Amino acid sequence: MLCAGWLGSGHDAAPGGSLGAAEFRVATFEADITIPIGHACMGGGVADAKEIVDPLFARGFVYLGAGERIVVAALDWCQCNNDSYDRWRDVLARAAGTKLERVMLSTVHQHDAPICDLTAQRLLDEHGLVPDDVIIDVSISALAADTTGMTRAALEAVERIASDPQLAGVHLCGGLSNIAQQLPATTRSGLPLREGLENAFLTQAIPRGLDMIIGTPWRDYRLLPADDPVYAAFSEIVALDGRDALRRLLQLQRS
Repeated sequence: MLCAGWLGSGHDAAPGGSLGAAEFRVATFEADITIPIGHACMGGGVADAKEIVDPLFARGFVYLGAGERIVVAALDWCQCNNDSYDRWRDVLARAAGTKLERVMLSTVHQHDAPICDLTAQRLLDEHGLVPDDVIIDVSISALAADTTGMTRAALEAVERIASDPQLAGVHLCGGLSNIAQQLPATTRSGLPLREGLENAFLTQAIPRGLDMIIGTPWRDYRLLPADDPVYAAFSEIVALDGRDALRRLLQLQRS
């Protein structure tokens, strides 16, 4: 029903309409698919939605004149998987009066948006997986490109998931090497920069509930003392935003 309403906003979009042999036209559509405040983002991998800064939309077009109609649509969501993907395509196809095979659907894949996966939920319901079988992979961003507090959000997400009674017993994991991407191995004075930043993240994440990592086998993973210079700088960096965070990281690199 929703999709039919979208298609009605375009030209020549009514199912069953005909075009001349040489005519090609496009009918556009859009709908607001913004999640409510408090909804999980990226499947719980980052903090839940706290405010609506930019609404989320489903946008697309119907291409008419090349045989059966073609639908191209994009969702401002992180992922749309398995049965959810098929359900969206089926509804769009029926609304446009075409076949499911002629609907192309994609997601923008920003992380502050939901993941929709009916199949994953059904498998959980059918097989009765216990929390100990579940591993939540928390997204860890590159510190060198983090101007919006994504590292801080990852740490907050770990703590929120670990403290949620409904998620008690699940495991929390993260790709640890992401944190130091595009940074040199050491500072100018020889401090271990990459390894140090990975250990600094661990030092803050483990007490919050992180209990697994995707890591590099030969790294000397360990918790750092509060007076470790890389850990102290990391603590300052994750508390900052924008260029201030990048400037402090550059100071650490040059130290």
